[in-house]
Amino acid sequence: MKISTLWTSEPMTIGKHDWRIGVGIFRIGAGKERCTFYEWRGPRSHVWCAAIHWPTYNVNDGAHGGMPKTLRKLYERERDALRPILDGNFPTELTPEGEQTVIPGCEKNAAPGIRQLELFG
Repeated sequence: MKISTLWTSEPMTIGKHDWRIGVGIFRIGAGKERCTFYEWRGPRSHVWCAAIHWPTYNVNDGAHGGMPKTLRKLYERERDALRPILDGNFPTELTPEGEQTVIPGCEKNAAPGIRQLELFG
C-alpha cells in the first residue's frame, strides 16, 4: 500500500493515454520501502489512475503486468532521475528551518519576490 509520493515524472504519451512513473513510500510487510509506480490518465482527463486500474492490468504477467510494453521508454527516459530517489541520495540545502532535502523537480525558485510554497505568488 502506498503511503506517500516522493516524486513523479513528466507525463509521456503512449498510445492515446498519458503515463508517468513515480517513486513512493510503500508499506511492505512490517516495514516501509521506496518503490516505483506507474500512473495513467485518459485523453482529456486530469485525473491520474494507479496502474492497477489499467483495463488489461495483470499482476501474473511477469513481463509487462498487462500494461503497454512501451512503458519501457518512459522508464529509460527517467532512469537517471529514479536511482538517487530510490537510494535516498538527494542533495540538501541549508534553509532557515535547517538542512532540507531537495527532490528533483522541487528545486527552490530563486526569482526575486517569490516566497517558497506560495501557490499564487
